[in-house]
Amino acid sequence: MIGHAFKSVELELEEKHGLMVELTIEESIILKQADIFDMLYYVTEEQVLGNMRLENAFENGVRYLSALELNSNATRMLEHVKERFEDGRK
Repeated sequence: MIGHAFKSVELELEEKHGLMVELTIEESIILKQADIFDMLYYVTEEQVLGNMRLENAFENGVRYLSALELNSNATRMLEHVKERFEDGRK
């Protein structure tokens, strides 16, 4: 219910300020991947600060990205963020 309210406000603001953008399917997939990578790097930053309670979120993000056909850059990024996460466990 609250998600619907946020989406409604988001759409209203996008329309009001001329921010409506039509994305292709490929662009939508890339944007979703970028969001997941952002979250994964956020988790590794939180690890450095001592927050170890985000492990499930990290694992879900890795699982999601691993199920996709990633390009070579995204594959390298995924390996890098996984290494950072493992280093943060030590």
